[in-house]
Amino acid sequence: MQQDTMHGGLREAFEVLVTEAISDLRDGGRSAADVRGVALNDPRKDEQIQGLPSFGPFEAAIRDSEAVSRLFGAREGTRIALQLVYSIWRSSIKSWKPIKQR
Repeated sequence: MQQDTMHGGLREAFEVLVTEAISDLRDGGRSAADVRGVALNDPRKDEQIQGLPSFGPFEAAIRDSEAVSRLFGAREGTRIALQLVYSIWRSSIKSWKPIKQR
């Protein structure tokens, strides 16, 4: 079985975006409300994600992936990339233990 030639690049771009998104979430002081979202529903929230340096390369890798294009359509790259970050943020914030205030 031949693998999509962009698959490796897509995985690498995804790993970079995940690392950056989690760091941004922790370092950016975002609240649970900030990380709840649906792609293309709230431009202000989407802009926070699209501003991550690794977002563009990941979005391009999604658009260039034959497998993703076949399943979802080539024009869905932005929506897919945004929703993945919202999902990552939501999962990450659920795993945090709150810091007790003194």
